[in-house]
Amino acid sequence: MLKSFYIQQTKDATENQFKERTIAVKIGAVIEQLLGQLFSAHPDQLNFWTQDFIVPVTRSGKSSYALFPKRVIHFSDLKKGCRSINTEGDNSVQFVPVSLLGRKIYPTINTGDTSIGFEVKTDRVIFDNLPDEIKNVVLSLVIPFDQYSLTDDIPAPSGVNETIIQMTVQALTGKEVPINIHKSTPAQKIITQ
Repeated sequence: MLKSFYIQQTKDATENQFKERTIAVKIGAVIEQLLGQLFSAHPDQLNFWTQDFIVPVTRSGKSSYALFPKRVIHFSDLKKGCRSINTEGDNSVQFVPVSLLGRKIYPTINTGDTSIGFEVKTDRVIFDNLPDEIKNVVLSLVIPFDQYSLTDDIPAPSGVNETIIQMTVQALTGKEVPINIHKSTPAQKIITQ
């Protein structure tokens, strides 16, 4: 669903009581709450909420990294807001999330393998042993609602759109918003399957 459609649906449901900016901020908060709960219960489901970006690799000495083109929502696992990485066209290389300690030992245990260790930072992904022939990578990122333009399609599983709008309307109108979406709304099966 387009970002503008989320805003218009919420505006219509609240009978134009709120400005579009206020609605957009509240939708963003609702989506982040929903994603946090989803991460706690089913972290792999975050893959349905990603947007892919082709990003150039920057090399500096032995280090190589790719900057995020937009702000990212971070989660508490090693992948954080970067749910997967691929190369353009060739998926024979496997990217493996590692911690800082893992990055220190990964190159010594990974010789001859086609996997590449990566660590996610606030604004970039740092790679270990990235071959020089890889110039660009495809990053699947979970980005906040405010990072989308009005004409962007928001990646969300089908059926969740109505739940987001309903929760936003409740939040805007001062009604109680469900604290745990898995216990409170009929979209539970859609979100968790």
